[in-house]
Amino acid sequence: MTTGHWAEPDFPHKGWVIEGIYDLLKIQVCEMCKVQPIRYGYDMYHPATGRRLFWVGCDCAEHM
Repeated sequence: MTTGHWAEPDFPHKGWVIEGIYDLLKIQVCEMCKVQPIRYGYDMYHPATGRRLFWVGCDCAEHM
């Protein structure tokens, strides 16, 4: 994957923890890849950096 945060070498790509899954009630764009339209967002937390992404699609969440 080469879009969004996947294209940023200093952004953590592994080591994320799923904190929850939410129905976004409308279509949003994944915060990780910034391309994939999603309806359900994974709330992702990276314990080593303290970063959090709230709207991550299932494909990106699986790789994180």
